[in-house]
Amino acid sequence: MATPKMSDDTKSHNFSEHHQRHGRTTFQYIDKLLSEAERTMADAGSPSLFRRHSDDTTPIQREVTHDCIVRIREAMRRVMEELNIPPPEPHWGAVATSPSNSARMASNLSAASGERGP
Repeated sequence: MATPKMSDDTKSHNFSEHHQRHGRTTFQYIDKLLSEAERTMADAGSPSLFRRHSDDTTPIQREVTHDCIVRIREAMRRVMEELNIPPPEPHWGAVATSPSNSARMASNLSAASGERGP
């Protein structure tokens, strides 16, 4: 039985491409959870009229949480580098996404106020 052929990147740590994808996906999910925690904290302190979370944290708690998130991300980055697992490329550019969100917002505001678009 022939052994699966591995690229040069996977030979150094004996991870198959499948294992690399699994590791990347796991870390990506952890990062998503960390981002959600950051957004929750930001939402709680937001002046928005429609915020979903109450601001029941102290500045020290927010700072400690932020520091922990930074350390977890640094550890994930270090492990991925050690295992030679490249992070995925971003899907969308922030500049390209922002105008479309702004256009949708303007459209929703126009509809809510009963105005017709141009």
